Amino acid sequence: MAQVYQVLGSSLVPIDARYEVKGTSVIFYSRGGTIGKNARNTQYTMGLEILLQRILTADAAILGVWVDSKEVQRLELRERQILGPAEMIDGPTDEAVARIHHLLTSRMAGVGRAPMARGPGNRTRRIRIELSGAFSEDSLVTLLNGGVRLEDSPSDTDTASSELLDADDLCFEGTPPESMNILREVLARSNKEQRHLKKVLLKGKTMGPCCICGTFLPDTLLVAAHIKKRSQCTTGEREDYSNVGALMCALGCDALFERGLIIVDRDGIIRKGSKLKSTLRIPKVEEVLDVQCAAYTEGNKNYFAWHQHYHAR
Repeated sequence: MAQVYQVLGSSLVPIDARYEVKGTSVIFYSRGGTIGKNARNTQYTMGLEILLQRILTADAAILGVWVDSKEVQRLELRERQILGPAEMIDGPTDEAVARIHHLLTSRMAGVGRAPMARGPGNRTRRIRIELSGAFSEDSLVTLLNGGVRLEDSPSDTDTASSELLDADDLCFEGTPPESMNILREVLARSNKEQRHLKKVLLKGKTMGPCCICGTFLPDTLLVAAHIKKRSQCTTGEREDYSNVGALMCALGCDALFERGLIIVDRDGIIRKGSKLKSTLRIPKVEEVLDVQCAAYTEGNKNYFAWHQHYHAR
């Protein structure tokens, strides 16, 4: 069972907000239950602000933030990401904390929701904050101000299974039950296929390199990206696991490729996509331009050509 820590307030008094540490990740727990009955992490907002304050004050770089609850594990990482490294806020720490907190809570509310779902959405969800640096668990907990160790009991842990989406998150008014059943079946098939694609690309390993920037990362920070959009693939192409996909990092490369801001030319070289305005400079793009794409092969060159043509429209 994971070691759980309690956030310390400004006077070093524990508040009702909890987190755990996995490597360089901080898992901040969701708020749940009912006030007066099984309520947990009732000071979610204060706890998140305190952790952000301490992270930014220590100049620890945030590589990304993702919604981490069980109900959205079916989604690809890029669909769960609510903050990227390029969105870090410059300026006074208090203002940066307020701005980042607003981005996180407003974006997490929309993750996994149907387009026409009713209500404001859940703004107190379980999230994962990935930090840059060679932290041990002890040093990271120290950075977060020596969180108080809790008893390893069910009431003090969050396995990502206790946070359930509201019914409004799963359907919208007027959706026939039979349509939702079909949607669930399609998602189940797609998720199974996605997991298999990632397994093939990783070749049984738990870490691997991003084919765009070359960064070696754990599988949790790698996306099995379809070079040719899955929705545009034939059944045979979708099952061409060794060629139709490529491992790209969730720290920016997957999003840049997915949106056509970078493409891979017929020689396998990473170039600016036509959708990237000439006046717009993105540091992550500049880092990878004119570099050989590590995934480019004779077997997948037609998929990369499709991607380039698709985003030239």
